[in-house]
Amino acid sequence: QDYALALSDPGENQKLNITITRNGGYTWSNCNQCADFPELAKGEAAFAASNSNIANYGKWVWIATGGVKSRIYRMKTKSCSWEVFETPFVQGTSSQGIYSLDFYDEHFGVAVGGDYKNQSANQNNIATTTDGGKTWQIQASGANAGYMTCVKFRPKSKGKDLIAVGDQHISFSSDYGKTWKKISDEKNLYVCEWLDENTLVFAGKNKILRMKIEL
Repeated sequence: QDYALALSDPGENQKLNITITRNGGYTWSNCNQCADFPELAKGEAAFAASNSNIANYGKWVWIATGGVKSRIYRMKTKSCSWEVFETPFVQGTSSQGIYSLDFYDEHFGVAVGGDYKNQSANQNNIATTTDGGKTWQIQASGANAGYMTCVKFRPKSKGKDLIAVGDQHISFSSDYGKTWKKISDEKNLYVCEWLDENTLVFAGKNKILRMKIEL
């Protein structure tokens, strides 16, 4: 794939530093020089989250932020045209907000996170969208295992099945993110990825795990 995007913390102008390549990395251009590139609020930033606070599907790229504000930034990949959307996610302090997001198609997406400094807190830390990130609906508030740092849709599930991982648990949803079940107490995992519809890989502190799921 020729297209790629990289981002880093905002500079003094309160804009994310974003560079884009459209030729496989041979040349890169600075994207935050676009006229409509939005400014972040003071205290708003993008969490690293093992590269999972960026999602891409079709013509869109989405970036999630957290901190004082937790919002979604959406860009058209060909035109570098930006939009920003508010979310009902937990936010307000430097450790709160969206840490990870994923999209099954151009319309249906999921976001997870919470409060890194209070990982058992599980209010307003999971949300889904059906309109490409414009609006978000809180799911399973108060009824999940807490802070999550990575979420991924299960391939070939039509968006029905999802896996999420946090420092203290692995959780699974089989109803489009509406309810969640903790399936493991494995700790210190930060990122997950599906190899196929039945095989997962997790990575974290000094370990890589492989899991088979048959559901």
